[in-house]
Amino acid sequence: MNENIYERLGIVSDLKNEQKKFFNRIEVLLSKLDYKIKLTGSLILHSDFIDKLAFKLGRGRRNFISAYLNQNDFMQNVIVCQLLLEIMPSYAKELYYFLSDGIMEAFSLSLIDLGVKFKNGYFIKSGVKVLDNKLIFDTLVFLNKYKTGKKMFEEALRDLLKKDYEDAITKAFSAVESITKTILNNKKAFKNNKEELLKKLSLSQEWKTILLKYEEFANERSSRHGKEETHTKESNNPSEVEAYIYLAGIILRLIEQNI
Repeated sequence: MNENIYERLGIVSDLKNEQKKFFNRIEVLLSKLDYKIKLTGSLILHSDFIDKLAFKLGRGRRNFISAYLNQNDFMQNVIVCQLLLEIMPSYAKELYYFLSDGIMEAFSLSLIDLGVKFKNGYFIKSGVKVLDNKLIFDTLVFLNKYKTGKKMFEEALRDLLKKDYEDAITKAFSAVESITKTILNNKKAFKNNKEELLKKLSLSQEWKTILLKYEEFANERSSRHGKEETHTKESNNPSEVEAYIYLAGIILRLIEQNI
């Protein structure tokens, strides 16, 4: 609706302006969330909720949830929202849906692509829509069956947003490794499971090379392995890391379709 109004008036917006508007909308939303939690009459609940958020963010304690927003840091606000959505279900589902629906509306009111997308409770960097749907959002739905693997993949996406590229690689690799162990019903490391995975999924031998390179990239670039000191968080190419996470999605989608 906003987009139609702006088009009729011939007004063109820019990324910085739209991200500021997003901050304003989220600030209003989180202020309402503060009020809703306190409306339950449980100050202990509100205090515990803030403690968990502060701990996950690694920041000092504030009196209000909305105080963790930063009008000059769009990605920090996205991370705050993502962590809130992860904490919320353990308290009250209705608060989760209130927050999720509000974030969705805030995105729908934006006139341009803000650089991230939001769907089914998850933020990811904007990419190609069909890839995002098939390799990210659909994969997250599939991973509902695998608690550890899903947690790793979610954290990989969050680390990518935070620009913690080494950790993003680590978590993406760990997600695939965890799911592989589960479907093969063993505790072997991924390097010892590749052949069996190929047989389980009835994949051609060409995939053996892809899986080997997938593993080698993690061995050289991740925080878990990181053999080469030159491959630091700063030196990892963001587009390569994003592609690596898409590759993790491809492998997980192959598992979903062939088990």
